[in-house]
Amino acid sequence: MRQICTSFWADKRVLVTGASGFIGGEVCRMLMKTGAEVHGVGLQHPPPPDVHGHRADLARDAWPLLEEVQPAVILHMASPVSMSHEEGTHSRLRPGIVDATAAIGQGASKLGAQMVHISSCAVYEGCTAPFGEDLALSPSSPYGALKLESEEEVLRCVRTGLRATILRPFRTYGAGCLTGLVAEACKSAVQRQPLALTSGTQIREWNHVHSIAVGIVQAAQLRPAAQIINLGGGDRVSVVDLARRIYRLAGANEHLVQVGLMAMRPQETHRFWGDHRQAEARWGPLPQISLNEGLRQTLQWHKEASSVAR
Repeated sequence: MRQICTSFWADKRVLVTGASGFIGGEVCRMLMKTGAEVHGVGLQHPPPPDVHGHRADLARDAWPLLEEVQPAVILHMASPVSMSHEEGTHSRLRPGIVDATAAIGQGASKLGAQMVHISSCAVYEGCTAPFGEDLALSPSSPYGALKLESEEEVLRCVRTGLRATILRPFRTYGAGCLTGLVAEACKSAVQRQPLALTSGTQIREWNHVHSIAVGIVQAAQLRPAAQIINLGGGDRVSVVDLARRIYRLAGANEHLVQVGLMAMRPQETHRFWGDHRQAEARWGPLPQISLNEGLRQTLQWHKEASSVAR
């Protein structure tokens, strides 16, 4: 496994969009330890402490922001997230996903900055696992479709000179995440409340946020060449098994995990994990803590958050 290269980052000016988010915050904290000059963009919440904070509405404010910061490296992570299939979801999400990415890509090209674009494993909806980067894609959700379109915007900018890498991170959990199965199961287990699931037989790949952040930082150290790279490699565990494991680790009755009460999402992909050989050839396997240890840390964070909220 290659390490994060502090000499690459020392005194380098970096802009992280989505710095106030779950993964973005972890990336910022990691970069701060390298000696980089880290600038973070948030819209509703500030970035982590000691990060140079900027409030911007992407795509509208993209160029003024880039012109002000003059970053050498841009980690574009900002994106609204929704797996809804409801009417209007596509038009609601498009500005923050496609338009923002196009504006950042065009601005990065104009500045001569390097860009790492954080896409999503949602582009693999409907494919057969393990998902390789060269699969033909036709995602079923508006979110997945827009993430794929955002990749196309980056590649369009690459054809006019942008130096860029595109990453597709897989399912990520950890302290600070407020949405998704792990967060919902942790909150319910801490409060000894029932958790309603579908059949729970869907198998997912689970990655700790530290592992994904390491991959993002390492990817930026590569010579960018319009590569599309999967990011992950964590344990593959079914939804119901993961939820029950969280309840056991919390000391809660795992029978509170109630199977079969929820309907599957339309066009649910039942086996969902990545082929990570391309990433491993570049920087080796990502560091992974054990799933149990990662879940214990996440549970502890939710316990502390719950006690503060009371």
